[in-house]
Amino acid sequence: MLKHRLILPFLLLASLCIAQKYPRGIPQEQDSLYEEIPEKAPLTQALYRSVGGSASLKQYTPTPGNQGAFGTCAAFACAYSARTIAEARFNNWTDRSKITQHAFSPGFIYRVSEPNNYKCWGAYTSEVLANIEQYGVPKLDDFPNTCPIAYPNRTAFSQAASFKIKGFVTLFGSAAGRKQKVQSVQMSLAQGNPVVISMICPDSFDDAVGVWRPTERPEDSTNGREHGRHAMCVVGYDDQKHGGAFEILNSWGTGWGNQGFIWITYDDFADFVYQGFEMLPLSAPKPVVGPIHLKGSVQFVENSGAEMPVVLDGTTYKFKKAYTEGTRFRIYLNNDEPAYVYAFGTDLSNTLFPIFPSDPSISPALTYNKNQVAI
Repeated sequence: MLKHRLILPFLLLASLCIAQKYPRGIPQEQDSLYEEIPEKAPLTQALYRSVGGSASLKQYTPTPGNQGAFGTCAAFACAYSARTIAEARFNNWTDRSKITQHAFSPGFIYRVSEPNNYKCWGAYTSEVLANIEQYGVPKLDDFPNTCPIAYPNRTAFSQAASFKIKGFVTLFGSAAGRKQKVQSVQMSLAQGNPVVISMICPDSFDDAVGVWRPTERPEDSTNGREHGRHAMCVVGYDDQKHGGAFEILNSWGTGWGNQGFIWITYDDFADFVYQGFEMLPLSAPKPVVGPIHLKGSVQFVENSGAEMPVVLDGTTYKFKKAYTEGTRFRIYLNNDEPAYVYAFGTDLSNTLFPIFPSDPSISPALTYNKNQVAI
C-alpha cells in the first residue's frame, strides 16, 4: 500500500487556478516517488533512429473524458485514457463507441490514491499508476462517480482486480535532456504502448487549437503564481506535423482543442513535460501452449571497435582469448522478444556481479520487439 502524501492546502491550489479556464490537478510539490520508479533502459541510438516518422494509437482511444471542476487529471490520464487504450489495443477494438463503453473509472483510482481528499483536488501521476498496478481499476460503468465521497467497497475492488497492469516504468529522469525525452516517448508509441505525462501547464494551453503555441516559458509565473501542472496521455507522434509534434489526449471534454486532442511540438514537449511513464503491455489472459521462443545475443566490443569473440557455454559467455587487465570494452545486450533481462558477470575470483541492470534505478523490462542496450 502506498504511503499517502499530503497535498497543498485547497486554498493555495485554488489560487493557482485563477484565470485558468480548465482545472489541472498535480500538486506543485515535488513528486518524491518519481525518482524511485525504475527507468526504462536507454537503447542504442541506432534503434531510436529506426522508428518510423509517425505512429498513432488514436484508433484505440475512447471519446475524450471530462474531469469537470475537479483536479483529477492524473486519474483520467492513467485510468480513463491510458488503461482504456491498452485494453482496446489488446482486444483490437477500434470502434470508438465500443471503446468508450469499456472505459475505466478515474473516480475509483482517484479515491484509492487520495482517500481523504474529499474535494478531489490533486494527485501525483506516479501514485495513481502504482495503485492501478496494485489494485487494478473497474470499468466506468461499474464505478461512474468521478469524485466519490466514500472509499470504494469490496465489490469495486473485486471488479478492479481483473484489470491490473503488469507494471510501468519512467521513460526519463528529472535531469534528462530534450533528445532523450522525445526519443523515448516516440519509441514507446511506435511499440504500441500508451504514455502518460506530467506537464507544466500555463494559461495559454486553455485556448489551444490545432497545435499549442505557448506564450510563456516553463519557469515563468503569472501574476505571482506558478503555472499549474497537468497529466495527460500521449497517443501519437508525426515528424511532419508542425515541424514534428506529439498528439495528446486531454481530459477537458470534446469542446476543447481538437475535439479533446491537441498537438504539441517536440521542442515545447521537451520544455514543458517533466515526467513520462510507459504502461507496460498487457499479458495474454491464458498461458501460451507450446515452446517459448526467446531470441537474444551478447556482443563484446573493444573501444577500438574490434569485436571480442566469445563462445556460449550453456548460459555463460566466455572470451575465446585472454585480455590484459584494464582492457576497455562495451557489452551490447540484444533481444528480439519482450522479456525481463538480467545479466551477470564473474571474474577469476568467481565473484558474481550484476551487469544489467547494474543500477537499481534501471528497469530490467526490455519489452519492445527489438532491444539493444549498451553497457
